[in-house]
Amino acid sequence: MSDKVLLGLYGLGMMGSSIQSVLAPFYPPIAHKKGISGKTIGTVFGIQPLIAGICAPLFGQILSKYGRKKILLSSAFLMVMSSLTFALAPIFDGTSFIIVSLLSRFFQGVGGAGIATSIVAIMSMLYRERLEEIFGIQQSLTGASMIIGPVIGMGLNLIGGFSFIFYSFSAVFFTGFLYLYFVLPPDEASLETLNPVTWKQMLSVKTVVMDVFAICMAFGSIGALEPLLQGFMVNTFGVEENFVPVFFIIPTLAYPVTVVVMRKCMSRFSGKARIFLGLVLISIFMQLMGPAKYTYLPNNIYMTLTSVFFLGAGTALTLIPSLTDMFDDATQKIHGIKPALISDRVSGLISLGMYFGKATSAPLAGTLIDNMDFENAISVIGFIIFAYTVIYGTLGGGFAEFVGKRKVLGKNDSLLGEKEMVESSKKSFYLLEEDEV
Repeated sequence: MSDKVLLGLYGLGMMGSSIQSVLAPFYPPIAHKKGISGKTIGTVFGIQPLIAGICAPLFGQILSKYGRKKILLSSAFLMVMSSLTFALAPIFDGTSFIIVSLLSRFFQGVGGAGIATSIVAIMSMLYRERLEEIFGIQQSLTGASMIIGPVIGMGLNLIGGFSFIFYSFSAVFFTGFLYLYFVLPPDEASLETLNPVTWKQMLSVKTVVMDVFAICMAFGSIGALEPLLQGFMVNTFGVEENFVPVFFIIPTLAYPVTVVVMRKCMSRFSGKARIFLGLVLISIFMQLMGPAKYTYLPNNIYMTLTSVFFLGAGTALTLIPSLTDMFDDATQKIHGIKPALISDRVSGLISLGMYFGKATSAPLAGTLIDNMDFENAISVIGFIIFAYTVIYGTLGGGFAEFVGKRKVLGKNDSLLGEKEMVESSKKSFYLLEEDEV
């Protein structure tokens, strides 16, 4: 498969995540100047992942029917529309400003869900034998794009202000749209869907559902920072508003670092063990970020920045193993279904978890900050994540696999089992090499 295709998929995925990261440091100050409350700002941040969370499983259902390329290109065009709408938002005030902001985030939600779901599905089909490696790289580049986004946003903001940022992103998205139109292979014929996998079948696999909620919790921790971190850094530590975007880079720095650590030091841990460890890290550092009042620790910018970094590390640990973990659990429990159909559903569920986590946490964080300080608000969200960590560790098997009480795949095993690997080598969705287990 041509590297031009992979380059295009990586590039569009990076653009989709960078536009989300560039909004967080620049939108709240404009909204505050227009008299918009923290709760409403949280709603604006939350509507995009909410819409994306609703659309993600729908895209997972129709990818095979209508074509992954068509869905991807249509979604990219919606992102162009979203950027143009946000560029126009500052000329409005009051209710009109809120409506335009929500409309832009609506376009962004639908487009983002289509991009995220179709990219994973396309990678699953075109790069079967390298899926975990490709997905890990894609998530690392997602992190890199979230690093680059605020930095580029700072430069564009200094050149032409808020609107210029989003006019520029519109042009970049349109360029990506044209590039993929020419390099992405045509959609294959519609898969036979007389015997499709239903959502009831997918959701009947307990471990698949628990992985989805784990992703929700991880991305909820990041989503909670979007309406909160900017004000905390300015008011508590006196950081200049123009430099706040730098601090939104920190969680994404953890992505490539975590990928390297996982490959070098965690190859013998199962997927569920790594997911459990990711949730534990998030639970701990949500309490230390403020830090929480009950710790009696003073505010410390270095502790805050370290905590933000480990939120990113915990999110990466939770997300990256989930693709193979969910797919293998589903294929072991659901029989007689084409792997491509299962992969589409898994892609939709992963996107659902990511977006639903952000959709619920941003409005919750905005509501909490209207009634309490940052330290307590972020601590409350951290305790919610800790509660699910306990559930995942006990009912989902995360703790048992982490401490080694369950069998971790051996040297010659695959995620489908050695016997099944031999018997289904021509039909399997993919097989993992020893260094990928």
